[in-house]
Amino acid sequence: MKKIGKIVSLALTLSMVAGAFSGTAVFAVTGTTDDGFKYKTSGSSAIITGYDESKLDADAELPSKIDGKTVTKIEDEAFQDCKVLRSFRMKSGVKEVGEYAFAGCTNLEEFDFSDSVTEIEPYTFEGCTSLKKVDFPDNVKRIDEYAFYDCSELGADSTRVSLGDSLTFIGERAFSGCSSMERIYLPRTVTTIEQEAFYDCVSLKTIDIPSGVKTIQDSTFSGCTRLTDVGFSSGLQSIGERAFADCESLEVLSLSSSVTKIGAEAFMNCNSLRVADLSTGLTSMGAYAFQDCISLEDITIPASLTEIPSGAFYNCDGIETVTVKPGVQRIMAEAFENCSNLNKIAIPQTVTYIAPSSLYGTDNPTIYGYSKTAAETFADNYDYDFYSYGDAPSGSGGGSGSGSGSGSSSGDSELVHNGVTYKGSIMFDTLWYVMPTGPINGNPTANLYDIGIVMAGNANTKTLNVYSSRSGVATVTRLANGNYRITGVSPGTTYIMLEVWDKGEMINHYSVKVDVVAGTKPYGQAARNRSYFN
Repeated sequence: MKKIGKIVSLALTLSMVAGAFSGTAVFAVTGTTDDGFKYKTSGSSAIITGYDESKLDADAELPSKIDGKTVTKIEDEAFQDCKVLRSFRMKSGVKEVGEYAFAGCTNLEEFDFSDSVTEIEPYTFEGCTSLKKVDFPDNVKRIDEYAFYDCSELGADSTRVSLGDSLTFIGERAFSGCSSMERIYLPRTVTTIEQEAFYDCVSLKTIDIPSGVKTIQDSTFSGCTRLTDVGFSSGLQSIGERAFADCESLEVLSLSSSVTKIGAEAFMNCNSLRVADLSTGLTSMGAYAFQDCISLEDITIPASLTEIPSGAFYNCDGIETVTVKPGVQRIMAEAFENCSNLNKIAIPQTVTYIAPSSLYGTDNPTIYGYSKTAAETFADNYDYDFYSYGDAPSGSGGGSGSGSGSGSSSGDSELVHNGVTYKGSIMFDTLWYVMPTGPINGNPTANLYDIGIVMAGNANTKTLNVYSSRSGVATVTRLANGNYRITGVSPGTTYIMLEVWDKGEMINHYSVKVDVVAGTKPYGQAARNRSYFN
């Protein structure tokens, strides 16, 4: 009986095996190609699992097929810490490159993706310290966290790093530590840039934020010490904590009215920042947002910001004049502490609280405001000089206090803003503009653009200074009709600055961003943004 049982069992086993071969099941095959690629097969696909160091060429090219099967994937960690590779090229068909697939390949200099790849997974090239050039596929939609972390030579050949035209997502620290990268192109399709994505990219000089990005996350560009120009789009809504902290070369900040929030320490230690044109829609600013911006010039606080937070402009000793617009209600502790050159601060009657330490360390500035308001009380309590505009107008916010004295307004309807009547105003007809460096086919004046200026009230009695923040990028010339002609000169970003001066003091400023791009067709966005002053 036992012998019969064994025979039956063997027969069943052979029957199952035969059934497997006669059905659809396929057995995986593993092996190594002659040029050193370890693989396994699955169905009609071949998957790269590793490498044979003794066979792998320094300039490796992945075959499109192995054993007649299409190579579709490189597994996680497949080439991790490989010291042989100098360059790596894929052929079409590869759809997936796994996590850590090339991490630690410290001699890898160039990498060409397959056009079929749609996602660069986490840590794929982490620590590839010699990687200079990557051919990003146009179909890639995601670059995940730490994908190029510490690739310190990426972009070292001074070429612009282009990320393809379908990208929507850049993960946390994706390019952090790419210390040689000077320029990077973010396609307009990008909607998400995670925190610290470009942290410590110390060579990065310019960046344009695509209009689909609503939030610049925490520390996204922190430590980018050579960053001079940032193109903020009209779609941007918020800037996270320390987003641009320690960007020591950033000179001009011009935010569109869509920005409602600036996080704590967002621009801390931006010690070359001269102009901060804050959003007229700003409703929230974090503590110490502009601490140690020692080159920052005169500041206007928009009416939409109800509170100037603690330490907002701490140690900004370049500021001489501060204009607080009607609508602001509170000035918190250390807001302007150690602004040693501050000599004038205009505080409207809407301000009901001023912290005792808000002006510590200043050299006895004159406070401008209306009688019997918190501004006068504060000046009396802490022995500051006070200049009164007289009694505050009833039922409205009165003047902004930015002028040099009181007096009747012109009555021009263009001078009424948020229920407040001002003495003068000025308006640019352009929010931003893009132009080429010279004529293009069919448009011999493509690099010329005239910005119109509308003045009201007493604006004609003031001195207007209009200039380009970077004359090497675009120049400004005043025309006989009162407009200003912008001429594109060389690629880059500049800001057309308008400053209103009265009796040696700048009482108002505004700016228009201009991008000059070789060969582009001119386009821009019209605006009716008006700045008011007394």
